[in-house]
Amino acid sequence: MATNDAARSAITVVRMLRNGDTDGLSALVATMTDDDRSGLCGALGALATACLDTLDQVAAQYSLPGNSAQLLTMMAAGFAAADGQMHD
Repeated sequence: MATNDAARSAITVVRMLRNGDTDGLSALVATMTDDDRSGLCGALGALATACLDTLDQVAAQYSLPGNSAQLLTMMAAGFAAADGQMHD
């Protein structure tokens, strides 16, 4: 999968998740090759990193409390509560 295709797929996945379209997401991923899935994972990772970097920049610029490290800690705690386990 080309980089642009992976990026477009990552955005599509985010939109599907936000809309609760898990069936559509399953169908999309089922059509992908292993290489396509790897590219998608890389694109989702890059997207998450860009979002966390932006959060840190906005928080610093406007002297807001919190940062990406705290957000990730809160997310891990939420996941732990959801499944009864602690994630790092």
